[in-house]
Amino acid sequence: MPWSDLAGQERSVSTLRRAIAEDRLHHAFLFHGPEGIGKKTAARLFAQALQCASDAGPCGVCSACRRIAASTHPDVLEVGLEVSESTGRPRQEIVIEQVRGLGRFLAFRPLEGRRRIAIVDPADRMNPAAANAFLKTLEEPPGASVIVLIAINAATLLETIRSRCRPVRFVPLPAERVEELLRRAGAEEKDARLAAALTGGAPGKAMRLLMPAGQPEGRSGVTETSVLSVFRERRGRVLDALLETSSGSGGPGTRVIRAAESFSPKNAEEFLACFELAEALLRDALIVSAGGGTPAASADEPERIGRLARGLGEQRAAAAVATAGRIRGDFRMNVNRQLAAESLLMELVTPPPAVSAPQEGPPAERAPSRAPRSTGTAGGE
Repeated sequence: MPWSDLAGQERSVSTLRRAIAEDRLHHAFLFHGPEGIGKKTAARLFAQALQCASDAGPCGVCSACRRIAASTHPDVLEVGLEVSESTGRPRQEIVIEQVRGLGRFLAFRPLEGRRRIAIVDPADRMNPAAANAFLKTLEEPPGASVIVLIAINAATLLETIRSRCRPVRFVPLPAERVEELLRRAGAEEKDARLAAALTGGAPGKAMRLLMPAGQPEGRSGVTETSVLSVFRERRGRVLDALLETSSGSGGPGTRVIRAAESFSPKNAEEFLACFELAEALLRDALIVSAGGGTPAASADEPERIGRLARGLGEQRAAAAVATAGRIRGDFRMNVNRQLAAESLLMELVTPPPAVSAPQEGPPAERAPSRAPRSTGTAGGE
């Protein structure tokens, strides 16, 4: 896979290629930007370029390039979220044992390549003990080594880690560019347009929406058995729940509890997908209630988004969007999913703050609404 296949990231690619060409490699790089825009792909291409048999690499066909693509190169280590031996489930964080293993890996000389390369993704999921251990590795980096950290939000990393890395920012693509890439991969026009609108300029996320259920990531091409059908069903279910909560029958508490079940709180992956959809739908309702048109991501549901906007009003929609963002920020801490869904939905039945009626009487009789102004100025009048 050549650098040119990393769509829309020409500036970042130029930075990396120049660092290689000028032999001015920093010992650690921080690739940061939204999910699904090519950071992991760029990290592997960077590793291939550093180990490629061709000086103009990555060629994609030499032994080093092929083994890095297959994650089997002895001088390239990828550190990520592993399955816990005690629970059999994926961990939610990178732990200190993994960072110690990374340090041991980098301490040895390369077996075959020019350097030892470690890719840590997601670096912003290192727990405090792991982050502190990793800082020691950064403070005393082995000579023939390069570390690439990948993070959605660089600000969540320790400042002492960020300051020791060379940042490389990755940016979302225009929706039209994402749609073009999806069409080129074989997607139908209407599916490509919807997936591009839904994923905020992230071609990787858009492609995952269009892949058949169960197809491994990295496979190119889309088919008629797209997961968009699953997405549309899920979105309809979540939108039904929001409409039922905001303007359905029964008491507010009953509506909230009933609708929260639509978020599938017993299934973590499904719950997260539903919660993110709810946040996006509420944001679209806020735009409509504030006088804007129906956003492209909800263009196929204008009537129901309009009904949700009218049922909530601008104040409640804004409060719900703010609450969703706050709750989503707590997901790393293993929040109770049922309570998280209910907390969000409670915003839909909570009356907006009352607006005080204007006071009557002449201005002299009204209580001041703010501290009175000084009657003079610095220079006098």
